[in-house]
Amino acid sequence: IFIEWELQQKKLISASKMNELGFLFEPSYPLQWKLVCQGVNNLVNYDRVIVLQIFEAGHSKVIAEHSKNKKKMYGDEILSPSFMPRSVYSYYQSIPYRYIPNVHAMQQEFVHIAGVELDLLTCQLNNLPEIHDIYLKSINVSAAIFFPLFMDGVFWGMVIAQNEQEKYVDLQTRKLCSFIIQNAMNKYESLFKQGLLDSNKQLRETEAFMRNCLDTQKSVNCAITENLELLRHMTDSDGAAVFYHGDVFFDGIVPSKAQFYQIVAF
Repeated sequence: IFIEWELQQKKLISASKMNELGFLFEPSYPLQWKLVCQGVNNLVNYDRVIVLQIFEAGHSKVIAEHSKNKKKMYGDEILSPSFMPRSVYSYYQSIPYRYIPNVHAMQQEFVHIAGVELDLLTCQLNNLPEIHDIYLKSINVSAAIFFPLFMDGVFWGMVIAQNEQEKYVDLQTRKLCSFIIQNAMNKYESLFKQGLLDSNKQLRETEAFMRNCLDTQKSVNCAITENLELLRHMTDSDGAAVFYHGDVFFDGIVPSKAQFYQIVAF
């Protein structure tokens, strides 16, 4: 057992605040991460709330942002894998949120019985990863809250609230934010999986169509070149090209013939 406690900031969340957030729980509400950021910021009232998506290759990107002054800080920037190394994942994954009301505050002392193995990741007072502590201070952020996002049980990204001044947010408000974000992520995951189902159905239909073309055409090349547009749409490509025994076939936005021959030679 370990115990941690904090000062209560307020006893109740106002009914008007709750009414403002009602749309986020409507089944018909089309998920927009920007509106989720706005809803969270209506509660915590920080300078900025962002959604950071982490990709399989390790790089990350801010896909939604809401700020008090309406100015974007991150835009469409891609952050390198060194910003979110895998070594920090466990820190953010281990509890529903990380809350740092003042990154400049003196670090807490932790008292425990000697010789007992402890998992400090379950404690809110655990220090920020050094790389993020340095980063927040470099952009003049004093308070931050991190809410992890999971897709199919895998760490997918975070919703992050940032404030330039030290700022405390009550426990029940943080729990409500966590609930809102989890609800949004569940909806996003459901939509994503439905998209995969639709894609798989389309892929099976295309495969059946291509098999039929291969059966009826004189050669594989004929079947492919006559369906370049279909293959281009299936791969979500701007253009497609086929090189076959010296001949080239194009569809969509493609390089010149001379450039394509250079690519083939390379």
